[in-house]
Amino acid sequence: MTIRTKLLAALLFCLSLGLLAQQPAGSNSIQIHDAMKSLSSDAMQGRGSGTPDELAAANYLAGELRAIGITPAGDKGGYIQDVSGVFQFYSGSKQWNTRNVLGILPGSDPKL
Repeated sequence: MTIRTKLLAALLFCLSLGLLAQQPAGSNSIQIHDAMKSLSSDAMQGRGSGTPDELAAANYLAGELRAIGITPAGDKGGYIQDVSGVFQFYSGSKQWNTRNVLGILPGSDPKL
């Protein structure tokens, strides 16, 4: 399992916990299962960094954040933040393009 896959799994787990806290009891497990099934489906083709499949997953997560009332904290007033640059990997330097999905819980301090 690559570091990128582990980070995505951790992000999805955290998002699932946030959704769990916001949803009424009883439907949580079905909603989380459906979200994980969608994001891990073959249709997403691995969600490689900078790919249309990664953008589809980011848009899905952004929609979920919007649905539970999370304030956007990405680029241009949205939830998605584009990230690109030259990063140092074990195999050397590489140009890397990816996206983050960012939001702020209403009433929280964004500086924390």
